Amino acid sequence: MSDIAVTDTAFTGFRVVRENPVALIFWALASLIFSLAISGAFLATGGKIIDPQTLQADPSQALPVLAALAPAIFSTAAVALVVNCIAYAAMNRAILRPQERTFGFLRLGMDELRLLGAMVLLAIVFISAYFGLVVVVALCAGFAALGGKVVGILVGAVTVATALCIIAILAVRLSLVLASTFDTGKINLGGSWALTRGRFWPILGTYFLATALTAVVVLLAWLVEMGVGALVLGSRLQEFLTNQPQTIAELFMPVSLLRIALGAVTSALIWPLTLTPSPAVYKQLVAARGALPS
Repeated sequence: MSDIAVTDTAFTGFRVVRENPVALIFWALASLIFSLAISGAFLATGGKIIDPQTLQADPSQALPVLAALAPAIFSTAAVALVVNCIAYAAMNRAILRPQERTFGFLRLGMDELRLLGAMVLLAIVFISAYFGLVVVVALCAGFAALGGKVVGILVGAVTVATALCIIAILAVRLSLVLASTFDTGKINLGGSWALTRGRFWPILGTYFLATALTAVVVLLAWLVEMGVGALVLGSRLQEFLTNQPQTIAELFMPVSLLRIALGAVTSALIWPLTLTPSPAVYKQLVAARGALPS
């Protein structure tokens, strides 16, 4: 019998929301602040929304445009990384330290700082793996193409599929790094790899089911957002749907704030649905094993 209750674990987020309804208010407020901070950082550092058709019409402008947006992209990424650390820590806290429910489990301290380090390390691992696999796929396809177009296509397809499988395996086997970092206070890639050994399919099934459930909730939330937008704005619904602030002032216009506020409520639901299955899996595996592998 598997150490992981796949269905129950996939529904962990729903249980967390049911047991901590007041936390939803804190998560929605936090998501609202985070959204404003991310958008504000982007706009304050020279960021602006670029119409993809503009770049398609003149591809030579793509590099200069991206170079000009580099400060905005980096500042936004930095703020988003901090936001993710806070959100991940809160959801881990809800599972691993449920007694710390004050302020919706939200904190800003050493737990979040350690998660920041773990996220950076994971990013390095996955970026390195991605570029390494791209090189391997290109070399394999290139050499196979010497044997003919059909052979090159077949080998290319097989190597791409293999590369995607490797990325999926890495993602599952390292998916408990953040939970173990939060729980033990140490960044331990090997611990996650050892805990997940022989449990790839139950863990993948858990994440897949949780993702499917989240997709349903997102769809329903989107329909509610459209309904609220139509009710409040009436004929201005199109403005609500296409609104893309280009300045800080536009960011705080009523239409923009309404859209961000409704999105914040959706995020308050999405956080537990997507971020709690991993620490729930971790908790079950550690309990079954008795300790986290070193």
